[in-house]
Amino acid sequence: MVRMSTTPGLFLETLRTINTILIQNAAREPFKSMLLLAQERLARRDLAIAVYRGRPEIEVDHFTARFEDGQVEMIMRGRQTNRTD
Repeated sequence: MVRMSTTPGLFLETLRTINTILIQNAAREPFKSMLLLAQERLARRDLAIAVYRGRPEIEVDHFTARFEDGQVEMIMRGRQTNRTD
């Protein structure tokens, strides 16, 4: 189990919050249009996410996520060696 006080724990909690909001509002505008556009543009594409502490020059962690079926899922922690968007 990941502790919530860690960067991965906070990241996963953030994804859960985002996904809850997306699920609860999927049939309402503007979420409906945003989800359709995200599905068209982001489906099956890895997204690189960097976590910073205060300033962009202080990177503390990296994650790879993917948008699938109206939700954002964490794929891995760390930098992906192949191309991410």
